[in-house]
Amino acid sequence: MTSVLLKFLLTVVLLYIFWVLFKPEKKRPGKKVARKKIVRKNKTADKKPAILLPNMQQIRRNTAEQMKKNPEIVSRVIRHWLREK
Repeated sequence: MTSVLLKFLLTVVLLYIFWVLFKPEKKRPGKKVARKKIVRKNKTADKKPAILLPNMQQIRRNTAEQMKKNPEIVSRVIRHWLREK
């Protein structure tokens, strides 16, 4: 009887030790920061074409000037233009 009781106590102690060593720690969820909703209007869409137009015009001017200076660039520009279409 005593041997059964000692075996039982030994297993309970070992189980308790393993439980303490390997127990999953409860992770508390971090505080959720309330994010502000940013309402984006179409202002950005209106600004982009206005910004792109001068850049496109400047690129076209540069390519026209380079086409006058170097015929190799003419062929590159034509190939690029054909790829876009």
